[in-house]
Amino acid sequence: MKKIMIYLSVLLTIPFSLLAQQSIKVGEIQNGNLVLTISESNLMSAYNFAAQDGQIATQVELVDGAKKYLVIKGNNQDGSRVFADELILENGILMIQTDKPKHYCSGICCASCKFLKEITGEIVGCDCQLANCSEGGARCDHSMSSGVTQGFHDFSLQQFYNHLSGN
Repeated sequence: MKKIMIYLSVLLTIPFSLLAQQSIKVGEIQNGNLVLTISESNLMSAYNFAAQDGQIATQVELVDGAKKYLVIKGNNQDGSRVFADELILENGILMIQTDKPKHYCSGICCASCKFLKEITGEIVGCDCQLANCSEGGARCDHSMSSGVTQGFHDFSLQQFYNHLSGN
């Protein structure tokens, strides 16, 4: 009986450990520049699919620095949204690795959120660049996730990765 329980526990952890380490190629370095290898429309489609509050993606970019990020900007009726996925670089290939940190800015009365970064390039918060309501109180709330299943209150990381990988 003990062997069966051990085998069962190993079998149950395999899919989660594989998912926690899933890598998806999104770009590469060409002539010293970061270049997307997945079309912007596919990335925006995955973002829109994962959004759970009517968000629409408006811009995709690769951000270069000590840390590299895939950044997707969007918005909904409440304000600006910005999603960043920290990338790994291996042999000139940029990949999302599902267990790397993800950042999310959610704007309240804000038409344009922007990530705040340390001098090292690491994202540490969010800032509202353009208020869009007269009552005041415009802000961008920062959230961080380090795993696929955690996600954010209005954005499903699981659905984003499933859509990108074709599952």
